Amino acid sequence: MNTTELLALFREEATDNVAPYLWSDSLIYGYIDEAQQQLCRATFGLADPRTYTLAVTAAEEWYAIDPKILILLSAADSVTGRNISIHSSEQSRSAGIRFDGRTSSSVDCIIKGLQKNFVRVWPVPSVNSTVNLSTLRLPLDIEAGDDFEIDDQHIRNLLQWVYYRA
Repeated sequence: MNTTELLALFREEATDNVAPYLWSDSLIYGYIDEAQQQLCRATFGLADPRTYTLAVTAAEEWYAIDPKILILLSAADSVTGRNISIHSSEQSRSAGIRFDGRTSSSVDCIIKGLQKNFVRVWPVPSVNSTVNLSTLRLPLDIEAGDDFEIDDQHIRNLLQWVYYRA
């Protein structure tokens, strides 16, 4: 089922299938998108089949990440394949990580949760590199006719949110 089919199902079940409609198509598509976003927040997001790449630049500590990323699962150096640990700000303190300007040719740790939609690398990189991140994320925004990224078993349940909003 795609978004257009879900809209048609909503119109049929809500007996809103004669123009002029009570709810516009764009409003219902917005509710459908909101419903899948809420579902993914409640279930910790979608496993992203793509690898998110973080281009690490020498002397830079802070990096913006896609706001759709909910959870960082793993990180690895793209050249060597070496795993890079991921810590929350609280874990970094207990692990003895100090932001004292120490530099290294490789990133040892990525710290999340210090600033919204940003991560910090430690130690400060002295050379450019690339880090591959595996993530859980929110679904991409949807429009008319788009297929859903969420599992088919959840799609019909999105209607409950649409009814709630409508």
